[in-house]
Amino acid sequence: MAIETVRVDAQGLAQLAAERPHTLIFYVATMAFVALTLIPHGSRGDLSRQRKIYWGGTFSAAICAFIAALPNISTGLIVAGLCVFCLALPAYFGTQLIKIGDRVVAFESAAALPATADGRDPYTPRVSASKVWWLAVFGVVIGAVNVLGYVIGGDPVAYGLLGLFFFTVPPAVTGLGDGRYRQRVARSQYLQFGIITMLSAGIFTVCYLVAHSVGLRMRQPSR
Repeated sequence: MAIETVRVDAQGLAQLAAERPHTLIFYVATMAFVALTLIPHGSRGDLSRQRKIYWGGTFSAAICAFIAALPNISTGLIVAGLCVFCLALPAYFGTQLIKIGDRVVAFESAAALPATADGRDPYTPRVSASKVWWLAVFGVVIGAVNVLGYVIGGDPVAYGLLGLFFFTVPPAVTGLGDGRYRQRVARSQYLQFGIITMLSAGIFTVCYLVAHSVGLRMRQPSR
C-alpha cells in the first residue's frame, strides 16, 4: 500500500511537471525562501540584518507562491497573503523583527515594562495587559464562530463545546489570577472587555467577574 501511494505521488508530480512546470519550480522556490526565514530565529547578530533576511525571504516566498498558482490569479493572491500572514505571526509573537517606521511591533516589549501601584500591572515583565486582552478578543471571536456554527449552522456539538471553552475557562483562570494579585477588572482594559462581553453574550464576563471576586478573597501571592 505504501509503495503504491509513493508511486501515485510520483506520477502526480511527473504530470504536474509536464503540464505546469512553473508551478513545481516556484513551489520549490517558495519552500526555499521559507527556509531562509529560519536563519534570524535565535540569531544574536545585527537586528537590522536579521529583518532584511526575514522579510526578504517572506516576500520572496509570497511572490513565488503567487507565480506558482498562475494562471489562477485569485488563488495566487490568497496563497501569497496566507504566506505573509503565517510568517508574520511567529515574527510578532517571538521576535523583534517587525518594524514599521521607527516603531517595533511585537507581542513582547524589548525592555521590561514598569509595574504600577493602581492595579494595572503588565501580565509579564515584557507583555502588557493591553496586548493580552486584544489576544483574548481574538480567542473569543474564534469561540463565537464555533458556537454560531453549532447553533445556526448545524455543526457537530464539538464545535459548540470548543466555543464554550473559550467563553469559560480562560476568563476563569485570568479572573482568578487578576483577583489574587489585586488587579483591577481586566487590568483596566475596558474596551477589549466590552467587545468580549458583546461577542460572548456576557458568558465570558460573568465567568471572569465571579473568578475575580473569588481571587480577591484569596491570599495574595508573594512576588
